[in-house]
Amino acid sequence: MNQKKIMRTVDFAIGLAAVLASTASVAQTYTVLNIGTPNYGGAYTFGTGINATGDVTGYSTTAQASKRGAITFVYSNGEFTPLTAGGSTYAYAIDSALDVVGRVDLIEHRGYEKYSRGFVYSYTSGSTTELGTLGGNDSEAFAINDVGQITGDSRLRGGGTHAFIYSGGVMTDLGTLGGSRSSGRAINGSTQIAGYSTLTPNSNVAHAILITGEAMSDLGTLGGAQSEGYGINAAGHVTGNSDVAAGTAHAFLYSNGSMSDLGTLGGSNSYGYAVNSSDQVVGKSQTSNGSEYHAFLYSNGQMVDLNTLIASDPNSAGVTLTSAVGINDQGWIVANGTATSGCLIPNIGDPACTFVLVPTGE
Repeated sequence: MNQKKIMRTVDFAIGLAAVLASTASVAQTYTVLNIGTPNYGGAYTFGTGINATGDVTGYSTTAQASKRGAITFVYSNGEFTPLTAGGSTYAYAIDSALDVVGRVDLIEHRGYEKYSRGFVYSYTSGSTTELGTLGGNDSEAFAINDVGQITGDSRLRGGGTHAFIYSGGVMTDLGTLGGSRSSGRAINGSTQIAGYSTLTPNSNVAHAILITGEAMSDLGTLGGAQSEGYGINAAGHVTGNSDVAAGTAHAFLYSNGSMSDLGTLGGSNSYGYAVNSSDQVVGKSQTSNGSEYHAFLYSNGQMVDLNTLIASDPNSAGVTLTSAVGINDQGWIVANGTATSGCLIPNIGDPACTFVLVPTGE
């Protein structure tokens, strides 16, 4: 065989391998578990985070059967553990030790004033710690890493809201890109933080940010005015959403100094919420009919409707996944949606059920 034929054969083999690898990634299917509803008297469950071993946190309604009066839960080994902290609690993230962070809404002054505090809940001790604030009335904790460092945002005494890092019992102001508002939304094991910040004091225009050490970097946009970061992986790659030139919002993946447009499922808008070490992104996107949002998985350059990847599982009958909010490094996904049996609330358009998706074969 001459050299040209050998090269054509090698090129064909490389191309075929790439096609097969892409097809395999798209063909990954999932088994789906509807985790049900905690016995709190309500019917609404909203998952918000998943850890490295597949434990889930979120919140569920109480007997009011609405989104008010919420109680945080940890779902581990098939059982719910509730968290009560003197008010409605909303969990946003969970670490490998099953510690949970979020927000608790409290009432003071004989019920005339409501304020919020970020909290961390220790699953081991069953205790809850309020994180305090940066001087203002309110704070929220959105993410925790496996060494217990927390990020979120807090009101300031003089006005404005700043991102913070909470470590060793101390809350530290992370500042802004020049505006009056910033928020930390995700944190990795290297203490890199993703979020967003406004650019000037008198504007609400915000850009996605990546904080490494004491440096806050502006990640820019996909050609539009605004962007926001919501997820980060171990390598410091960030996902979120950005305005595009047409004025709609698209999910993005920021890596190696570049922001990539992940597209949509045929509709106008999409939003990225979490990214794992394989740069797999999950979130939600409008579908081609423009009136529905479906959960998506972005992997190896392709955005796929997660509903198509659970269709072969008998447990998926009657299930519609509307948003995927977390993915761990094993590829396990926590998503929200509706089901024709269990957790379906009539006349409420928001997701009512929480699901765990496990890659087939695990």
